Amino acid sequence: MCVASWCGHCKKLKKAIHELDQDLRGQFTFLEAQETNPANRALFAELNVTGYPSLFFIDTDGVVERSGYRGDRTPQAIKQALIERAAL
Repeated sequence: MCVASWCGHCKKLKKAIHELDQDLRGQFTFLEAQETNPANRALFAELNVTGYPSLFFIDTDGVVERSGYRGDRTPQAIKQALIERAAL
């Protein structure tokens, strides 16, 4: 999840991701990258982050789904997308 500190949508999504982290404990790892951290500039450029929040799936081999997640930003929708991708 690529977020900006000033972004209201990011703050709401953080709550949804926290719920998912509790619900799916140990099954998935959730990572957050802040736009204010200079160490994240190269990552944001590589992922072509153009808006916040941006969600990306990374598989166990470290391959990033570069199109990003475009679905609903509810815990239920994100959980379903995670489960579907894990089944691939």
